[in-house]
Amino acid sequence: MLEQNLYDFLKQNKFSPLPLKYIRPILQQVLTALLKLKQLGLIHADLKPENIMLVEPGRHPFRVKVIDFGSASHVSKAVCSTYLQSRYYRAPEIILGLPFCEAIDMWSLGCVIAELFLGWPLYPGSSEYDQIRYISQTQG
Repeated sequence: MLEQNLYDFLKQNKFSPLPLKYIRPILQQVLTALLKLKQLGLIHADLKPENIMLVEPGRHPFRVKVIDFGSASHVSKAVCSTYLQSRYYRAPEIILGLPFCEAIDMWSLGCVIAELFLGWPLYPGSSEYDQIRYISQTQG
């Protein structure tokens, strides 16, 4: 297999939590990608396990790349929409219709990393209201 997204990888492994020794290199590589996007003034706006690909997993275990820039925009042209970001990975400012910046990608990454560690989504809201309720209960 040449490539597989993180969601399919988790599913294949019956949503078992990943050990930290696997999570760290994934986190480091996606952080590097987000840093580059920030330097370019870009927001990915749809970071989720399905958009993080394992590249040649047989040859390079846990080498990843970020894909699907269909929702990406320049920070100066970003328009708030509740359709930005997938629900489980959606930042509070998007849910609440507040101004936002590339930090929404960092929120999404935190949710992805927590999911890799736990084996299930950190905030599995069934609606935007449910989502913000989960976030409020854990974050205050």
